[in-house]
Amino acid sequence: MTKPRKYRVPMWVIELLVAAALAFAFMMTFRIISANAQVNFTDENGHYSGTMTTHGNQSTFTNGNGQFTGSAIRHGNTTEFYDARGHHTGSATAQGTANNPLGGYNGSSPFGRGGRGR
Repeated sequence: MTKPRKYRVPMWVIELLVAAALAFAFMMTFRIISANAQVNFTDENGHYSGTMTTHGNQSTFTNGNGQFTGSAIRHGNTTEFYDARGHHTGSATAQGTANNPLGGYNGSSPFGRGGRGR
C-alpha cells in the first residue's frame, strides 16, 4: 500500500489568487459606479440630444454637440440649477428623505379625507 502524499499550496499562489480577486472586485465596482454616473438623453426619434454627468452632489449637462449647457448642485433636499454662464436659474425641493420619502405626509390619505394611516 502506498503512502498518501500531502500536497501543500505555496503561499505565493494564495497571495496571487487573493490579489486577482481584489483587482476583479475593484474593477467591477468602478465599472458599476461609472455606469451610473452618466445619463444620455434622446429626443422622440431616438437621436442623441445630450448628457447629464453626476459627480457626487453635482451634475453637469451638455447638449447634443457636447457643449456645456448648465449644472445642478444638490444641498440636502434642495437642488439649485445654473445656466452655462453660472447664473442661478432656479431650484427644486424634494419632499422627504430616503428614510422618510413622504416627508411626514400621510400617504394613506392623499386628498386629506382622514383615514387610518395617521
